[in-house]
Amino acid sequence: MFRIFQESLTNIARHAKASRVEASLVQQDGLLVLEINDNGIGFNAEAVKFKNTLGLLGMKERTLEMNGTFDISGKPGLGTRIHIAVPVKI
Repeated sequence: MFRIFQESLTNIARHAKASRVEASLVQQDGLLVLEINDNGIGFNAEAVKFKNTLGLLGMKERTLEMNGTFDISGKPGLGTRIHIAVPVKI
């Protein structure tokens, strides 16, 4: 989770032109949930699907290795949201 968070901050610093980033890490219902939101320039989700963006790909692969789910959403001009949930044993 730390490396995913680190990569998301790197992507925000390089691409988002954000002035604010909010992140939360909570445990709920047997899941560890990481959510990161920025107020940057956002992106076109359809365009990103067809690019080999190593940062996003690495984040998704790390999440899948932990049997988790990875979701990224954004709209041009409205920022980006990353939501990751991985199962944890209590």
